[in-house]
Amino acid sequence: VSLAVLLAWDKTPLKKTIVPGPLVAVVLGTLAAAALARARFFGRDAISLLLILPIALPGVITGIALRSAYGTTRSRMVVEVGEPGVAAGYEFRHDELSSNPEPNNFIGFTATTPYEGRRRISAGFAEVSLPLQKWLEFQLAVRHERYSDFGETTKPKYSGKVRLPANRFVNVLLRGSWSESFKAPDIGQLYQPQSFAVTSASISDPLRPQDGARQLRVLVGGNPALKPEEGTVQYAGAVFEVPALRGLSLSVDHFAIKVRNVITTLGASYLLSAEGTRLFPNAVVRDNATQNPGPISFLYGISNNLGLQLFRGIDYGARYSFRTSRLGSFTLTADATQILKRGSDAGQGAGFFDNTGLYFDVEWRYNYGLSWRRNNWAASVSADVIGKFFNDRQATVTFPGWGENVYTVITPSLTYRGFKRTTITIGSGNVLDKRPPPNGFLVLGFDDRAYGAGALGRTVSMRVRREF
Repeated sequence: VSLAVLLAWDKTPLKKTIVPGPLVAVVLGTLAAAALARARFFGRDAISLLLILPIALPGVITGIALRSAYGTTRSRMVVEVGEPGVAAGYEFRHDELSSNPEPNNFIGFTATTPYEGRRRISAGFAEVSLPLQKWLEFQLAVRHERYSDFGETTKPKYSGKVRLPANRFVNVLLRGSWSESFKAPDIGQLYQPQSFAVTSASISDPLRPQDGARQLRVLVGGNPALKPEEGTVQYAGAVFEVPALRGLSLSVDHFAIKVRNVITTLGASYLLSAEGTRLFPNAVVRDNATQNPGPISFLYGISNNLGLQLFRGIDYGARYSFRTSRLGSFTLTADATQILKRGSDAGQGAGFFDNTGLYFDVEWRYNYGLSWRRNNWAASVSADVIGKFFNDRQATVTFPGWGENVYTVITPSLTYRGFKRTTITIGSGNVLDKRPPPNGFLVLGFDDRAYGAGALGRTVSMRVRREF
């Protein structure tokens, strides 16, 4: 109904659409609803969502109505408070996965069963930007999704900016946002058949060190009982500008990300660690017929839902730009992220485990940068600094773990834009060829999750980009 009235609104005067608009909407809507209820065809969900989009997304109608209502004073609004904005879109996707692996067993290879899966996803979204005053702005957004295998979900987002009164000491901009998220399990995580495999490396049982290191059997594959991930994201912060130092801006933002039913596949080393044993006591299956604890029979390595994952911290930022007539313009940046709390609750009754400052979850991470530009030339250099953390992943009863030191990766680049509509950039990753801290318990010899930026050593790259 709303869609029919909206399409007729701008075509004729309002007094001529009061009667025919609703009448046409009722007739067409009834016929369309009857056809969709009785028929089954490809794209049915897409057409259904398209028809209910104005009802599911009232922000679109509200935004357009506001825009039209203020149309007579549009010029004044643009000058004084800015122009309202409305954006909307629709997406339809058909996902299909087919796997046909080797069905036979070989040395070092475990056979798996062929499988396939498919789903259809329809989604509509809308966003309304409302600059109410020069110092106040709100943004409202909503996304509605329909899955053929997980039903429907609607997730909103709210954000706003408030600029405090200007003064000669410091100007302050306050900003914040709150949103919800949804992620369905991947097709492979749902439908991949379960089978037994063996670990690629030999692993010691911390409860039976006398057995020595050996390869362990692991049950791998999909889990049809997986639930979708759902979460909330919150940001609140401020930007500071000092009029006496033009080009200088400082920022601080607090963030909190909470995800429920986190989908994860747990590795053998983690399941045997102190944290894994506490959070997932039933993931390690033992043969306790003659001894207790008995030797490991196998490990559960299939995808599972964690009860809760929490990620909370503070982002700090500083930026200073200055320009000289002879040497060009320079920009200095410094960013830091402080993790206040990062951990999870497996939902098994063991409670929340705070992993901040432990394996992989560094408490501090920094990034420093210097960039320069003059005419057609530009250059930059950045330093990515990974802070300290205590590696407790390979901890045992007799060996508690070890501390990892600060690790830094330097990346420079040089750019030339002198050719017609062509940009050439040459860069080097990890230019000092700094090796990641060694870890003899892992196959790669180091932890690629924490130090992936330096995994390849020194690299050289060249990129040519042409605009047409």
